[in-house]
Amino acid sequence: MPTDAMVESGPFFSLVVPTRDRIDVLFRALASVDAQTFRDFEVVVVDDGSEAECATSCREGIAALDCSVDYLHLGRHKRGRGPAYVRNVGAWHARGRYLAFLDDDDEWLDAAYLEKAHAALTAAGSVDVLFANQVAVDAVSGREAPLWLHRLAPRLQRSGRQMQQGCYPLTLEDLAGYQGFCHLNTTICQRQFFNDIGGFDEYQRYEEDFEFYLRAVDAASHMLLLPDTVSRHYTAAGENRDSVSSLLHRTERLASRRQLLSKSMLGLHSAALRRQCRRQLSQVNRELARVMTEQGDLGRAFGFAAEATANGASLRWQIYTAWLGCRAMLNRFTTR
Repeated sequence: MPTDAMVESGPFFSLVVPTRDRIDVLFRALASVDAQTFRDFEVVVVDDGSEAECATSCREGIAALDCSVDYLHLGRHKRGRGPAYVRNVGAWHARGRYLAFLDDDDEWLDAAYLEKAHAALTAAGSVDVLFANQVAVDAVSGREAPLWLHRLAPRLQRSGRQMQQGCYPLTLEDLAGYQGFCHLNTTICQRQFFNDIGGFDEYQRYEEDFEFYLRAVDAASHMLLLPDTVSRHYTAAGENRDSVSSLLHRTERLASRRQLLSKSMLGLHSAALRRQCRRQLSQVNRELARVMTEQGDLGRAFGFAAEATANGASLRWQIYTAWLGCRAMLNRFTTR
């Protein structure tokens, strides 16, 4: 881990890019970084065990870039070590004052992103986190749509919030009352702040970015919103929603988010964020109840539906839960 002296002498930004066997999209991402007008940054590419041929091509391609890139190959692992672990390795290797992140299959759109962020961060002094906006590209249709925080800036403008150096000052309440969250592609955080809150949770296989976002917002004293759209996120083409493999994957992701939200409700200090987690937990349990019903597991479906009711649900959902409980009980007796 870098010492304070190393950080003082290091670049202003360190960009962490995790990758694994995706060399074509990786160099699209790195090209978008290499195009940045602000040059006081380093890139840390952390390879979670790409095949030898791919790793060799990565090293050769990186050598041709103009920006400073460190390439860390972690060795082959059957399932990979997971994005949280890989990003932590990159962050611990980084020497910059601020950490930025970019997924290897996405890209930055704004060549002045780091220049704008640098101006805002230096003008404001000690900033824990800076968020910006991005668009998502649908893998099937190719259509672009704004993603997650795009409605926040107009809301702040209507409330009379004044911009400073192109950014809006943010409060925890601004974000706790907002349904979306900021993707890592458009998140910049102070390196010391990242270390203080423990980095990414390596037990979180899915949505480690959302879990980190909740803890960061909960702990931050000074946050900024850069309202510009600076990144493009490419969504993966999904399987048939009704296929068995898709249902299993959907169940796994929902179960992971349920665990994440339950843990966050216990660990977060902010009552507003805990309320947000409680609302989302109710939504996740409702979705799990529907998935279990589709799979014919009425007992578990009723359990999730009842938990959703306990965390706050409409009268209509309460009636549905009672009906589901009756179905589950009837099914239990008729299958004996």
